[in-house]
Amino acid sequence: MVGSGGFAGTLLRFGLDGLVHRRAALATFPYGTLVVNMLGCLLIGILASLMESRQLFSFELRRFALVGFLGGFTTYSTFSYETFLMIREAEPLRAAANIGLHVVLGLALVWAGYSLAMSRQGEAVSRFHPYRIMHRARERGLVLAKIISSRRLA
Repeated sequence: MVGSGGFAGTLLRFGLDGLVHRRAALATFPYGTLVVNMLGCLLIGILASLMESRQLFSFELRRFALVGFLGGFTTYSTFSYETFLMIREAEPLRAAANIGLHVVLGLALVWAGYSLAMSRQGEAVSRFHPYRIMHRARERGLVLAKIISSRRLA
């Protein structure tokens, strides 16, 4: 099941990457890899949301979709190699742009996909709002700091 998903994901990655490269034939930036990775991030956000909130998919289908299909579709190993080549070829700004776009857009699209799927299901997504998350992290950090300081005094 995983292998079938990987096969399908790999074929789709190859096709989409080629399509993007044909459209941006003169570009030296790896736009095909960027598009594939960003779409993969959006898809994993949507699927993870559906799997967590609805329990719609069987264990086998989850492995097919997440491990197989998306594992074959996304190309972070290619991303890493392309970034390595940019650094090796003394193009640090292009390498930094490649890293920044993949990480920032990837996280944003996972968040968007998850929120989109949750909102379509009528679930409240306010608990995932960035300010709430930062507030909870700050509260947890303060509690941890209190625990650490109390242990130092003991």
